[in-house]
Amino acid sequence: MEYKLNPSEISNVFVVPASVVDDDLRLAGSTHLKVLLWTLRHAKHENATLDELSEELKINKPDLVDAMQFWIDRGVIIKYPDSGEPAMTQKAPSPAKEKPSAAAVSVTPPPAPPVVSVSAPADIPMSKPSIDQIAVRCKESGELRDLFDEVQKQLGRTIGYDGQSILLMMYDTYGLPVPVIIMAVEYALSQGKNSLKYIAGIGKQWCEKEIDTLEKAMQFIEDMNECDGIWERFRQLTGLSNPKPTAKQRGYLLTWTRDYGFNIDMIYSAYEEMADHTQKFSMQYIDKVLLNWKNSGIKTTDDVEQAKAAYESGKKPTANEKNNSKEHSYDIEEYERKARSTVPVYRKKKAE
Repeated sequence: MEYKLNPSEISNVFVVPASVVDDDLRLAGSTHLKVLLWTLRHAKHENATLDELSEELKINKPDLVDAMQFWIDRGVIIKYPDSGEPAMTQKAPSPAKEKPSAAAVSVTPPPAPPVVSVSAPADIPMSKPSIDQIAVRCKESGELRDLFDEVQKQLGRTIGYDGQSILLMMYDTYGLPVPVIIMAVEYALSQGKNSLKYIAGIGKQWCEKEIDTLEKAMQFIEDMNECDGIWERFRQLTGLSNPKPTAKQRGYLLTWTRDYGFNIDMIYSAYEEMADHTQKFSMQYIDKVLLNWKNSGIKTTDDVEQAKAAYESGKKPTANEKNNSKEHSYDIEEYERKARSTVPVYRKKKAE
């Protein structure tokens, strides 16, 4: 190796457990290592608190708790029995109970990802693996190690035990390939989200929808981006405040544009029809209007105006119709009933 420790520094050293380098180094993040090195350097300072350590290292307390718990789980740091906080001390060696190596840990293979119906998705629980299970899986799979490294690069931070647990769950339990998981991370970042819990939500959704290839993931992202663009134009026209549509609203938008074949002008016309009959915003009401137009062959805003004009003219009987209203009342009522069906009026419903 080209790099060696400066001999002048050897006179002032402290002990680092060999297991930290042999078993834990790959899994540890920069915050984990900072906390451990400070703890080892001040091993005699047994009364140090997390607040003091936070001030010393300029690391926020939640990250410190995560880092301390990482080393507690590994058996490198222990808690005082009467303390609510992790103690800043090394674990005393115990010949009667040795910490098992990662290779000796028995790991039950995770169940195969369930085949889930898109219309009725099953609830897939988040099952956290242990630190040792993560270590074993990393030794078994270089692809998984690469996933951890790549996600840390994309997020610009270490992911720690919780992040590794989530990614391993997406890989093993949800059955998503590494490229698909990385694409889920990229999509989350494009939405301004960098939380691994948010990314796990995307992974769960993709598992339920059987989005398990790059092609399917790209199509999903294309659909979502298309919906967001339509929603933005719709929002500008209507004055709605929601910057992003909900999952259900996205479903409506895709149905209106792809299945019904309507553009944003027709969607807005349907919105106006809704607003004329109810004060509450309802995607379901708009959907019924658009479906009626589709079934009636109404395709453009001009068609809508013509249909309204025909409806209005049908409501105004001529002089002859007035004179013959008693004689032909049944026919007139039937005509008006049919005319009213051209542009439906629906009962008020709660906003979707």
